[in-house]
Amino acid sequence: MTQDSYLKAALEGYAPAPFFFRQFHPDGDERWVSWTPKLGMLKETVYAILDSFPDDVEVLWKHYDNEDAEGDPEWIRFMGTVRSSALKDTIRRHESFVFQDASNCLCVKRIDTGEYFALDHKGPLYLYSDSDWVPQLLTRLGHENRIEKLITDAGHWTRTRPDNAETRQAIATELNLSKVQ
Repeated sequence: MTQDSYLKAALEGYAPAPFFFRQFHPDGDERWVSWTPKLGMLKETVYAILDSFPDDVEVLWKHYDNEDAEGDPEWIRFMGTVRSSALKDTIRRHESFVFQDASNCLCVKRIDTGEYFALDHKGPLYLYSDSDWVPQLLTRLGHENRIEKLITDAGHWTRTRPDNAETRQAIATELNLSKVQ
C-alpha cells in the first residue's frame, strides 16, 4: 500500500469489498455503518453525502494528542456552523489529514433534519438517519449491503501524520470553529 492510499487504520488481511449495514444498539439507537478499503471511494462517499446536505451544516471536528490510562483518546473538540461549500473546500485542502490521520474525527450534521455522519478516527463512516437516501446512495457508489466485521472489532494499527499539529490548527481556523469543552 502506498503512502498516498493508506487509510486511518490497518489490519493485516483486512480488506473486505466495500460494504454497509444497519447497526442496532441495545438502547434502541440505530445507524448505518459503511467501510471501504479504497481511499478514493471513501472520499467520493463523503463528498457525495456533503453534496446531499443543505448549504449550512453544523460541524463537530475533534482530534487528540494523548490517550487516557485506558488507551482512549482525550478529545479536543471544535464546533461551528459552516457553509457546506467551505467545508468541502477545507476538506479538499487537507484530504490526507481528514481521511488518513487517526488522530481526528469529523462529524457533520444537517441543521434541517438532524441527520448526521461521522468519519470515525479509525476509518468507518457512521450515518445517523432513518431515510432511504442512505442505502440508495451507498449502493449507487458501489458499497454492498451486507454485514461484515469492522476493522475496529479486532486488534489493528492506527496511523497519524507528522504534520498533524499544523493541519489541526489550519482546519479550525479556516472553518472558524470554536473550541468547546
